[in-house]
Amino acid sequence: MKITPSDLQHQVFKIRYRGYDRDEVRAFLNFASEEYENLIGQNLRLRDETGRLREKLADFEERERILKDTLLNAQRVSDEMKANAVKEAALIVKEAELRAEAVIEQASERLRKLQEDATELRFLRTNLEQKLLLYIGNLQKIIDLHKEDEASGDDRMSLFPRMQKRERA
Repeated sequence: MKITPSDLQHQVFKIRYRGYDRDEVRAFLNFASEEYENLIGQNLRLRDETGRLREKLADFEERERILKDTLLNAQRVSDEMKANAVKEAALIVKEAELRAEAVIEQASERLRKLQEDATELRFLRTNLEQKLLLYIGNLQKIIDLHKEDEASGDDRMSLFPRMQKRERA
């Protein structure tokens, strides 16, 4: 059975001989009624406050869950970005290595070609030197023959038939 402040205030006791002082009982009941009413009001306020605090707690717990999810997502994205950066860096290094190999291969091919050209040029120079020496030698012979002809006074003879005679001999 629930008792209310009004029940306390309107409670009537049987009167007996040598019983309690009515005014004192009535004063006590009024005091108890007021205290009980204050406690009920305080209880209601505390229930309201507890409800609000539970709502706030639920809100904070939801925010905490959202923050945790956000942090986990941020960590996952960060990890993915790091992994992608590592992959991209490896790809860039691989591409650079391939380009470097291609450049080295081109340079090696160019060096080989230049060495071939240099060898061919040395051969051509040697060949040209030999031809020039032979040509110079022939010119020297022609000049010598011409000097002999001038010295002998025989300007009528052609230089070429004499050269042919000497070469045959």
